[in-house]
Amino acid sequence: MGAINVAVDARKLDEITRMLADIKGGVPKALVGAVNDTARNTVTQISKAIRERVNIKKKDIDNKIRRTTATPSRMHARITLSETQRLGLKYFGAKKYDAKGKGAKKQIGGVSYQIDRRTGRKRAPGAFIGGQRLGGQVFKRLGKSRKGIIKLQGISPWGAFVMSGMRKKTHAEATALLEKNLDRRVNFLILKHSGAIK
Repeated sequence: MGAINVAVDARKLDEITRMLADIKGGVPKALVGAVNDTARNTVTQISKAIRERVNIKKKDIDNKIRRTTATPSRMHARITLSETQRLGLKYFGAKKYDAKGKGAKKQIGGVSYQIDRRTGRKRAPGAFIGGQRLGGQVFKRLGKSRKGIIKLQGISPWGAFVMSGMRKKTHAEATALLEKNLDRRVNFLILKHSGAIK
């Protein structure tokens, strides 16, 4: 599994522990809230980065991104995308095409698709889009037999993320956002404890 971990480093943990020493339950409350806020935002950014580069619908990539939440007993979150579960071509704008032009009768139709938004559509000659029973996936027959078929696949969710070119930037942005969210929650708890806000 490709993963991004959202967790507070030891230096920051020591800092907020000192700042919230007089507030009962302050440290886990600040940490859990900040980590979960950051993880939710990071999932959104990952989905956006993928869709800017890869031709896939929001709903189709969002449900392939998994996120664990932080709790008082586990103060970190983990965002995972499958490295091995390659997505079928149906997720990449698969469309049937027929052979046209000179010698069309001798040519083979198939299915066209597009993975990378920067390149044109590609073709899978002889492929076909299965009906409802086959989940609308794209298949190709093995040899002349109508019984043997294979599902045609594109890239995995993690491959789509890496392809977006945002891997390192996402890690850096998540780290910066976590620190910002922590500072905001710590300040809120201190102000509330002092009676400055209710």
